[in-house]
Amino acid sequence: MKIERFALYRYFNLLHRPLPVPGAAITEREGVLLQLTADSGEVGWGEIAPLAGVSPESLSEAVDASVALLPALRGVVLDAQLILSPSTESPCIGLPPSAAFGVECAMLDLLCSASRVPLRRVCGVNPANTIRVNALLSVEDETLEERAAQLNEEGVPAIKIKIGRGDPKEEGERVRNLARTVTGQTPLRLDANRAWELSEAELFLAALQAAPVEYFEEPLRDSSGLPELVRRWDLPLALDESLLEPDFGGLDAAGPIAAVVLKPSRLGRVGTTLNWAQQACDAGAYSVISSLYESGVGTRVLAQLAACVNTKDVPCGLDPHRWIREDIVDAGLPAGGWQIDLEQIDRTIPVVETGRLEEISNG
Repeated sequence: MKIERFALYRYFNLLHRPLPVPGAAITEREGVLLQLTADSGEVGWGEIAPLAGVSPESLSEAVDASVALLPALRGVVLDAQLILSPSTESPCIGLPPSAAFGVECAMLDLLCSASRVPLRRVCGVNPANTIRVNALLSVEDETLEERAAQLNEEGVPAIKIKIGRGDPKEEGERVRNLARTVTGQTPLRLDANRAWELSEAELFLAALQAAPVEYFEEPLRDSSGLPELVRRWDLPLALDESLLEPDFGGLDAAGPIAAVVLKPSRLGRVGTTLNWAQQACDAGAYSVISSLYESGVGTRVLAQLAACVNTKDVPCGLDPHRWIREDIVDAGLPAGGWQIDLEQIDRTIPVVETGRLEEISNG
């Protein structure tokens, strides 16, 4: 199967509420959808959507790099193993992370569409057919306790709470009180997004008073302090941003870890995500595939990858898709509930209304 033509479409998805990102708050999610068409007529979709303030590249940088590459892909024979391998022969080597991820996803989607084999079975040995999803809340939400109680009643498998937004002591006390209402029923995941100095993190932990949590994700601004924090507080640690540091010392550098939080569009090539998941497994940790508020095109891929790496039925981080008020893609994703049936998704084809989108390149 050969790639015959491509098209890039810009999209804007309005969000239900403002999304805080470093230095701003955004009210809509912007990205680009890549459509690849094969000589057989099959179509594959990928998404290129770096998140402002979070991804290392801007959307314009990702688009420019993709536009420069895509004409050279016409006539390329697709091979799943070459796409997924660390081979330097891949055409996506050197692309910004979100562009590499989007282009490879479109190529893999093309192959999966033609073979009628879902991506999780291409990437994994014994993938799951269902995945569970954690809920996403913020410690600064006025209705945090009410919403957590409601989620607990719904049977949500885990609640992730964004912390590090205000006074560490006050946040610790609020999470401690919240933990009492869901203890033994709904695991809590705490994510500080590297907001704190070591002393601030310890203020939070002292106020938390050993309330049970599943893991603490990236509590420190300077990752060199993580080993000391883990040692002092016997902390169940999860890593995310640290994985991208040029001088990252490996998964054991911070001491024992509970989990790695993998955001594939920040990591780049699909094989990079799979490699980190294998390293986590080897280190006795588990992987949590998480999103960056992508549209349904990207979220479908993330669900497949979550099923591929999820060896312990760990809830994944795909709740951000629910922040989208009206997706420009009908991806067949469930509107409610905290479980995704991938076999049901396998029977659907994403509906992308290209007439509602701005075409920015084709060839």
